[in-house]
Amino acid sequence: MEIVETKKCPVCGEPVIGRADKKYCSDECRTFSWNLKCRERRIAGKDREVGKIEKDLMEMQAGNCRTAIKIIALVTRFCKILYKFGT
Repeated sequence: MEIVETKKCPVCGEPVIGRADKKYCSDECRTFSWNLKCRERRIAGKDREVGKIEKDLMEMQAGNCRTAIKIIALVTRFCKILYKFGT
């Protein structure tokens, strides 16, 4: 009796069907994972406090938070621009 272990997509948890080295169930999950990794690399390269704020805001936005959170995100981005240019 052979036991076949199915791989699960690390993004959505759906079964991965296809090649043995395939990691994601779809192009959408693969793209989402790549974009998330790129964002995390960008955040890691910034000042720690600014990066921490941006990461928290990304998590809030992913959870579909209210309009007030979106306004806070815009203000924070504006502050980051001012911080970046040293004004």
